[in-house]
Amino acid sequence: EASRRQRETEALAEASWAIASQLDPPSALAEVVKQISKVVVVEIAAVTMLDDNDAWQLSTIRLPSPISTSAAVQNLPEEELLTKIKQCTKSGYEGDQNERIVPVKIEDKPIGAVYLRTSSETLEPEQDRVVQSLLNHAAVILQHHALMKQQARNSALADADKLKTALLSMVS
Repeated sequence: EASRRQRETEALAEASWAIASQLDPPSALAEVVKQISKVVVVEIAAVTMLDDNDAWQLSTIRLPSPISTSAAVQNLPEEELLTKIKQCTKSGYEGDQNERIVPVKIEDKPIGAVYLRTSSETLEPEQDRVVQSLLNHAAVILQHHALMKQQARNSALADADKLKTALLSMVS
């Protein structure tokens, strides 16, 4: 029990460090999934985000060594996975007990989601709590990334407005 709690605490601490230190969202997300895999056996993990054209982009997070080689996981169609995630962000998704989907929103607008499938259908309450906490870490990474992109767009618009104002001032 003590060594399990120590592993869980270490996983949470390392995931927090990944969020604080990684500037690259894919690297930080991969680190969070790696920490989840220390608590439970992860079959598949995926992240989806809206791109600049409001289209859903799906990326599957691969672990350094394949944990599961089951045919169902290897042949999971990306469209099916994307449909599940989109449905969850709109109306909620009631799926298998071994699936977890955490929608990511900014001001009640869905911007993405984190998907996780574990090999065990029932997790101990402590494991479930730690996995949910780590998934929330991943959601924070996505929110931070989306806000940074929005800030960059706003900054570019402000610079363009300054140039337009300066040009109109010179013309007049």
